[in-house]
Amino acid sequence: MAEVSARHGSWSFDGAALWITPGRRAHPLRRGLGVVSLPLPALAGVVFEPRRRGGTLRAHPRPGADPFTEATGGHLSRSGDPYQLRVGKEKALVAEYLAETVTEEIAALAPGDATDPDRYLVEAPAAPVRADAGDASVVFDGAHVYLRPNWKAESAKRAAGPQRLALDEIAEVRWTSVASGEDGSLRFVPFGRTESVPPRYDPFAVHWSLWGTDYEGGTTAVVATAVTALLPHPTARGKAVEGGRAFPALPWRRTRQEPEEA
Repeated sequence: MAEVSARHGSWSFDGAALWITPGRRAHPLRRGLGVVSLPLPALAGVVFEPRRRGGTLRAHPRPGADPFTEATGGHLSRSGDPYQLRVGKEKALVAEYLAETVTEEIAALAPGDATDPDRYLVEAPAAPVRADAGDASVVFDGAHVYLRPNWKAESAKRAAGPQRLALDEIAEVRWTSVASGEDGSLRFVPFGRTESVPPRYDPFAVHWSLWGTDYEGGTTAVVATAVTALLPHPTARGKAVEGGRAFPALPWRRTRQEPEEA
């Protein structure tokens, strides 16, 4: 087994999957996701980018393999991205070895396992999941999404009051990070909705400011991932999918002990 530990967590490879375990000092989003297991067929590659004082490990899931990547669209800051791990100079050689080991195993995959999947291969967060950020709180219980505006919300959103959406009423989940230079938001787009409303006024959205304290939207990306995993897979969109879902979510939590801080 290849393993590397750093200040914000550890990565280990057991020959079948890359395990990403957040540390106690990791970003709240990483801790909210918990332990992530990326099976080999879900990985397009793992690279180590050396720097003067160490380097960065990066994992790249295949398109369509990971509901978290699908939900966030790669719009994450370095601190909130679970697929990046900064390591010190003393761990650089071990990190490089891990990346090379995983790369060799990916290259040895059978042709059918080395293609972009038509279903999610990475486990999604299990309901119930909750997040509080910006102007609202959001809860997903596995069947419905509940949104409740708070005192920070615009008057129009507060007047609309709490909202509930069933899974089969949701056409799309849109999550944006302030890392793009604009305000962040988590929006649930109902089927049949045609008007375009900014997230700060949308009763089906959570909005947080670029200048607020919820820089990465707390754990809203965890909620977005849990819902995305139960909606039709990207390859099934545009087709008739009974019940509004194409593939069920996989079990999520794995019992593994967090590593000691490096």
